Amino acid sequence: MPPGRLQPYRPKPRFRRQDGGSILTTHVDDRPVLPAPDVFHVKGGEDAVGDVRDRIATVTTAWGVPLSPGALGDVKLCASEIITNALTHAGGRCWVTTERTGRHLCVAVADRSLRLPVVAAPGLDRESGRGLAIVEALACSWGWEPNDLGKRKFTDVGRPKSRPSASPSGQE
Repeated sequence: MPPGRLQPYRPKPRFRRQDGGSILTTHVDDRPVLPAPDVFHVKGGEDAVGDVRDRIATVTTAWGVPLSPGALGDVKLCASEIITNALTHAGGRCWVTTERTGRHLCVAVADRSLRLPVVAAPGLDRESGRGLAIVEALACSWGWEPNDLGKRKFTDVGRPKSRPSASPSGQE
């Protein structure tokens, strides 16, 4: 898909939840498959984005998602960008869902704004406008879909994208 084009959301199959302690476990045919999504409401404030980033990292670690420290950093940065956009452009409230989809970790943010997300090409002198370009560069995939109250943006992060190595041997 060309850069700047948003990918359509493909709905996931519905699962039933069963309480398995502090983190819910999803079951299909009474066999554990994947952890149930972590869903919560966020109200804007001084520490809101940092608190959400920490929660996503904690849940991801508790689920045992096999992400390198760099890939977990990508998850946190992508989440920060789409959460900040939602809080800035949609009235200071949003709903965050972290979900393990098997090969990827999906972070989705629902807000009440009808304003569509756009990848901007900001000038070097602007302080904002780079968030979705960062998400596009780091995420395996990302996109948005309309919902009954506004929209839902999501980013999937899994295996890190190939990046040039900083070391002469080609190893990190």
